[in-house]
Amino acid sequence: MSHARHRGFAPLHGAPRVPTLPAMDDPRLLLEEGRFEELAQGDHPLWRGLALLELKRWPEAARTFEGPPDAGESGIWPGPVAGFLLGHLDRESFLEEGYSDPHLEARRQASVHFWAALKDPSKAREHYQAAAANEGAAVLEVEHHLAHGELAP
Repeated sequence: MSHARHRGFAPLHGAPRVPTLPAMDDPRLLLEEGRFEELAQGDHPLWRGLALLELKRWPEAARTFEGPPDAGESGIWPGPVAGFLLGHLDRESFLEEGYSDPHLEARRQASVHFWAALKDPSKAREHYQAAAANEGAAVLEVEHHLAHGELAP
């Protein structure tokens, strides 16, 4: 016997159709919906760190960003974020030390300006604009999209 499949319903033999919910493992969706506690329990350090920052759990966020393998090595991104947020790296070094490859540097600039906005709320709009400005390689960075969200009316 063939059963018609309807989107959003689980097939149950002999029982009424029951709506099912989509899987909630998309971290971007959790972030957009403000479900930071759930996201803070995830495995990916960037998404977990972002959620912890939203929850204002600064020390945990810093440990999350410092924790990935090779995060403490020079040039490994986003390792410098934790040092900057904790005050171990000055603003100028954080913003200016970059990559020679223009695509990598565009991505890094989107990220550093987003984090600089969090650290210095008086200049947040300026930093969010800088993070969102490059629509090239920077669109690969989650911070680029978060900056667009911060600038939205």
